[in-house]
Parts: sequence; structure tokens; C-alpha cells
Amino acid sequence: MAVLQQHGQILAEIHQMVSPPETRDEPTLRDILGRIAEALDRQTTALDELTEQVTRISAAADRDGAAG
Repeated sequence: MAVLQQHGQILAEIHQMVSPPETRDEPTLRDILGRIAEALDRQTTALDELTEQVTRISAAADRDGAAG
């Protein structure tokens, strides 16, 4: 059992040596997903506004067509 623990420790040390260091400069997955969610919220708001504008234009065109 001690041999397995020693191998595990050596493997962990090797992994630490070859893995790139963790830096706080780079965004985390949570940061990236948060940005995506915010962008989707902004796009949803913009689409809602465009839908309202199209609805108003369509209603105005229907009124003008019925009057003309």
C-alpha cells in the first residue's frame, strides 16, 4: 500500500510540473458562461424591441390599407 501511495505522490508531482500554472488573468469557465448568458439576455431584449416595432408597423400598415 505504501508503494502505491509513493507512486501516487510521484505522479502528482509530475503532473504539477508539466501542467500549465493556473493564473487568475484568464477567465474561468464560469466567467465565460456568464458573459454568454449576458449576451443572450441583451439579444433577447433587442429581439423583443424589434418585434414590438414590427407589430406597430404592421398594425399601422393594416390601418392605412383599410382606410385607403
